Amino acid sequence: MRSSNLYRIHPEAKTLQSVREVNFSDHSLRERYDIQEWVEETPSILGERLLIVAKEKSHFDGTNERPDLVAIDEDGNIVVIELKRDDSGADVYWQAIKYASYWSRFSVQDVLRVYADYLTKHRQDEGGEEVDEEYAKQEIVDFINQDTVENVNKRQRVILVSHRFAREAISAVDWLLENYGLDIRCIELIPYFDEDKATFYLQSNMILPVAGVDEYLITPSSAKAAAAKGSRGSRNDDEVTQFFERLRDALVAGNNLDASARPTCFSRWAGSDHKFRYYHFWYRDGLWDNWQESYRVWLYNHLETNGHYQNRVRTFLHVQRKHLLQNGVTEKKADALTQTMRAVCEESSDFNFVQKDDSFAVEAVLPFRGLDDALHKKLQQTLTALISITYTSVASAMSSEATNAT
Repeated sequence: MRSSNLYRIHPEAKTLQSVREVNFSDHSLRERYDIQEWVEETPSILGERLLIVAKEKSHFDGTNERPDLVAIDEDGNIVVIELKRDDSGADVYWQAIKYASYWSRFSVQDVLRVYADYLTKHRQDEGGEEVDEEYAKQEIVDFINQDTVENVNKRQRVILVSHRFAREAISAVDWLLENYGLDIRCIELIPYFDEDKATFYLQSNMILPVAGVDEYLITPSSAKAAAAKGSRGSRNDDEVTQFFERLRDALVAGNNLDASARPTCFSRWAGSDHKFRYYHFWYRDGLWDNWQESYRVWLYNHLETNGHYQNRVRTFLHVQRKHLLQNGVTEKKADALTQTMRAVCEESSDFNFVQKDDSFAVEAVLPFRGLDDALHKKLQQTLTALISITYTSVASAMSSEATNAT
């Protein structure tokens, strides 16, 4: 029987205090309304970057079975995520394998339809509007950092998640790994409760495949693996994409931005929603290393119902508190960052601070009269200024002085 320990450190006394492992059920924490929500909001708890594209919804003909969560990994593979609470049960692997087999028959267009449906549900829950498949496509393209979605769902993977795994399940998964190279993982989510602090902790451990030997369980030189990688294909080229690429090149090469502040990741082409075209900039490292936390330029058309944005260009940084916390930012520092950003905007005539629930945006709205040199120059100036002030604000908010001030 595995033993898992967590300790709280008392630095001055040079002692460790054991924190008690508990069952989810002991504290009325549920599989569907708690664990599922945690994994959906923070899929990196499973040990890798994943883009959730479906949540407990049947998209199959002939059966109403519903996978808990379905994601796309950075290689474009479909990942079926099956969750259990305190005990996996003996047959959890079989349920997930069935779902993976169903998804293997989904075309790329099917995946886009499912993801658009998922995004629409989230937007409508927040008072937003329907998302089309073109928008879903651009989100996936940016996430997998490829020029095309043609290689999406070439392979299917399985991740099983539970507090404890039955020996029957472990034996079956180990056999599938060893004999068939099936990409299936068992991840323990272990809950702890610190009674002195009245605080819960959650530890994530991958128990299969054994950490460090994954590469020996998958043959990278096989024809199937090579096919899964595929080629990157051609980009979606038009005048809007060309305009944004000029903007990208000017921004990266410009002398007005410190080298450390120049974005290192970009949209593969100008995305398209029925109301706007868009292009995003983000980073491989640092606080804004999440493509969701990107600097964005959106060109709105006449279909935009918000008169403030109709036929306008919106340049903005949108920050969600949950993403800051996922990136290791403390609550105090997140508060300091929000306050600093607000103060910067109050002192600036160029940028507005927009706050809604647990997110905020720093934005500038410009008139849109065409993709001309004047707009290119103004957008370059605006993006440079936006990146400069937000990077300065980050440095201020992340400093110990800012933390102490809160």
